[in-house]
Amino acid sequence: NVTLTLKRLKILNFVINKYYQHKTSIGKVWTFKLEAEKRFGLHVVLSNGRGSVGIFQVFPVVGWGTVYFAVTLSFNPTLQLVTNDGPNDITLYLRSEFPKNFSFAYNGKHYKHGNSLKVKLEKWEAYILSFCENETMVKTGSLTGTKIVGTLNFGLISGSCLGTTDTFRCLDQNETDYRPNGSTIAVEMIFPYQSYGTEFILFSIFNRTTPNYFVTVAGEDDTVIWVHTDHQGGRSSLQLRHQGDWNKLESVYGSNMLTSNKGIQVAHVVRTACATPAENSFSSGDVGDPSLCMLVSTSLFYDIYYFSISWTPVMGKKTWSYGEYKISNGSHVMRTTDRTRFGFYMIGLSTQFSYINPGGYIVSLINGPCNISVPTLKQGDFIDNDCDRQVDEEVRDGRDNDGDGKIDEDLGKGPDVDGDWAEWSSYECTRNCSEHRPLRSRLCTNPTPEFDGLDCEGPFSEYGEPECYLKETCPENCTKFFWGIGCVESCINCNEDCNKFNGSCQSCKAGYDHPQTSCLEQCSPYTYGLHCKGDC
Repeated sequence: NVTLTLKRLKILNFVINKYYQHKTSIGKVWTFKLEAEKRFGLHVVLSNGRGSVGIFQVFPVVGWGTVYFAVTLSFNPTLQLVTNDGPNDITLYLRSEFPKNFSFAYNGKHYKHGNSLKVKLEKWEAYILSFCENETMVKTGSLTGTKIVGTLNFGLISGSCLGTTDTFRCLDQNETDYRPNGSTIAVEMIFPYQSYGTEFILFSIFNRTTPNYFVTVAGEDDTVIWVHTDHQGGRSSLQLRHQGDWNKLESVYGSNMLTSNKGIQVAHVVRTACATPAENSFSSGDVGDPSLCMLVSTSLFYDIYYFSISWTPVMGKKTWSYGEYKISNGSHVMRTTDRTRFGFYMIGLSTQFSYINPGGYIVSLINGPCNISVPTLKQGDFIDNDCDRQVDEEVRDGRDNDGDGKIDEDLGKGPDVDGDWAEWSSYECTRNCSEHRPLRSRLCTNPTPEFDGLDCEGPFSEYGEPECYLKETCPENCTKFFWGIGCVESCINCNEDCNKFNGSCQSCKAGYDHPQTSCLEQCSPYTYGLHCKGDC
């Protein structure tokens, strides 16, 4: 075990040595487990050289589920299943775009599209299904839409270990990437089906002209998806008939709402840039390589992340706006003063690599079975208390904030309240024989910190002058068979002298019992002698 200490709003980096990294392509592997006394966030950076970098945010175990649908790129797909408890019986219902004659082996059996692969994982164990050995970047197909079901909650890391995408308006339509080996890591931790949403915001990436694309995956049969194109109700639609069906949407310029009639998963894929853009193409001189990012449902937006921004309306819903901000190196905090929810994505672009990840979100299973818990709700509990796929959307103001005809039924956190000290108490002697200074104290109750407010700064107690004396004998100076401050307590019924601070002793004289409390009690009726074991 290794213990790490992290201070509030600080970042701690640690490197896992290559010695501990597994080499398995298909099979079981071991894991690392991180625990803390307080909440913390964890990002994992994967690197296969300077030109191949992937970053993803790790879901806490409380946000894992039992059902997933994979999302990968169309080259060298990778899945990794991680379980916290076991045994966990997990089944992968393989869905792929591999060539018809393609199959892979595991435990002496061959598997291909349409087969079911069963894996039993024990506590803290993982299973990896990867095609990274294919470093020629031949299009091997994706595993997008593969349904994965476990008997216990587990986590799913999905993506492409040596991935690329189709290019867009390149001079050479056969080129795959501007780097010689064309390999990069596109990785993300996937939302479980129980956290799927019905409202998302699509957006483009600033300073990049190559259009990206979005992948939408249905969690249920007969799912209808709408992309809203203006504020007057204009929209286009598509239908996914079966769970696991998916669709590729070309990127928007600016931002648009995407809604659905049932829970879906949406991924943002950063497209491979061209080495030699075609004349008059949009992708001239672009930086960045393929990366994969799961979009966060607006139901899971939060109000604080780790800056004044210009906002533009999102097409389809004027209540949401979109903005971007270039930040410097270092750690940052972004929050709203009135606890308005917003989504936040971190984007990095370079000539050698790129990444895009959610900066954070509420971990809540809004698409799973729901029990109405309004009578017992706790304000800001991150639970959908009224079963409307929204989390903590109400404000304690006696109004119907979400338009469902109910008032204050799913309360979010109130404004942050920083703590402040109440008045000092009067100085008093400490009744500690070794301390002759007067002591006073104060409480952090004016007001008490609430929600994410700061604790009071400074000491809660302090000594004063001049010295004060109790004029009583200290316990360590008591004579034999007396104890306590002033030596007023007796342990005369003990066989030997007692502890001077609590009065306990080893044994009692005949006729007395309970040496832990100074042998003050006589034997009960009809008993006598040492330890009161005599019977009369």
